[in-house]
Amino acid sequence: MSWLKLNDSLNKVKGQITSFAQEVLAEGIVEEETEEEVEGRRFNPIKELEQAKDQIGQLTGLCATQDQEIAKLRKQIAEFQQLKTEQALPSSKSIAKDSPLLTDQNAGPSTSTQHPPVPAASALEDSWFWDPEQNVSSTSSSSKKDDDPENDSPRSGADLTTIPLEPPATEGEIIERLHRQLTDKSQQLKKQMLENALLNENLTQMSGENRELNENIEELDRQHELVVENLLTAKKNLQDRCSKLEEELRIKQGEASVTKELDELKVSYGKLEQSYVNSCQESVRLKAELERIVVENIDAVAGLEGEITELKKNLEESQNSLLAVDHKFNTLARENAKMDEQLATLKDENEQMGKKLEQMTTQSEQLAKAEDECEQLKRELEELKRKSEEDAFVALDQTELEELRKNYEALAAEVERWKTDCDRLQEDNLVLQKKLEERKTDETQVAQLQQEVSELQNELRSVIIDNSVQLDAKEKEWQEKLNFVKAENSR
Repeated sequence: MSWLKLNDSLNKVKGQITSFAQEVLAEGIVEEETEEEVEGRRFNPIKELEQAKDQIGQLTGLCATQDQEIAKLRKQIAEFQQLKTEQALPSSKSIAKDSPLLTDQNAGPSTSTQHPPVPAASALEDSWFWDPEQNVSSTSSSSKKDDDPENDSPRSGADLTTIPLEPPATEGEIIERLHRQLTDKSQQLKKQMLENALLNENLTQMSGENRELNENIEELDRQHELVVENLLTAKKNLQDRCSKLEEELRIKQGEASVTKELDELKVSYGKLEQSYVNSCQESVRLKAELERIVVENIDAVAGLEGEITELKKNLEESQNSLLAVDHKFNTLARENAKMDEQLATLKDENEQMGKKLEQMTTQSEQLAKAEDECEQLKRELEELKRKSEEDAFVALDQTELEELRKNYEALAAEVERWKTDCDRLQEDNLVLQKKLEERKTDETQVAQLQQEVSELQNELRSVIIDNSVQLDAKEKEWQEKLNFVKAENSR
């Protein structure tokens, strides 16, 4: 029988789930670890983490398999109920067909005893039950009845008296025949009542088994909920253990890396401090050189002003001599022609000086680019500081970064001061050029001014070259420091 097999499968699944729950609780998945076990497992937290993850995966797999089994059981129960309803329909029809036969039997001769009819409701309730033993017995009895010569008559006329064509029998024979028919009918009624009683017993048994099945299913649902709750608590505890182990591992690795990086940073800080001292000394030297150049330029300007006054006096004397001496006009005209040629040469030289000034401007632009690169280095230092503050494994001291930033700002201020000095020298050079253009008439003055301008240009060029070389050196030094710090942070 299908419902008995279903009951067996439900009992097996119930036993498997209960045994699994007992094993899970017995193995102590959720049990707390003792202090000795925690101390013993601290040496390999990665292995503990992997084991915890494996246990979580196993628990989730078991939950999935239990859900699938419960879904299968519910599907089988639905099929069983559908099968029960399908069996109830044809059995009810067969009982409805047999009921008029029973009424015909009860409506026989008056001498026969009347039996109580079987209730139709109980017949309908018992119609869905199927017993193979009863089926075999009923089929065998029906076959015997078919073999019996007394049952050769049609089924519809089983309850009617047969009238022979022979002459009518005596009254005793008729009574004996009626008694015989009455006994047959009483035996059939007894047999039917026994079958009904068996059907009622089977019905009660089936209802009890159905009730037990429903109770077993409810018990399975409750046990499944308990197992799922236990599995969830076990999963939660394992996740907490995993997080604790990860935190401990991270703390241990962080402490080791921090101590190592602190030592390396101390060494790098010593190197940076030494380089900072060297850069301070270099900046002091450059400042002294700039002051010296400024003093020399001031002295040169004062000397040029004195020479200009002397040239003015000489010009007045020459004008007086020109007015006094008319016969020297031709010679002066030739000298003027020579002066025109010299002016042409001076113009060419001025153009060359303009080109040189353009070169100086390009050099000043290079200084500006160097300043921009210094600013970029500053931004990289700030970015490095921010990254080092965000990184949990690198514990760079903030005071060291502040000192580096202050040193960089001081160097940037010195570079700005050098730039202003260079600009001032360029302005002095422009003033000297204007004065040179105003004094074109005097060849000696122009030559002296040209020589002085060339000297100033040479000095300015040397200063610019020195500054550019120093800026390149500083840029390389800071770039090396940044690369070193980045390498330290990447470790």
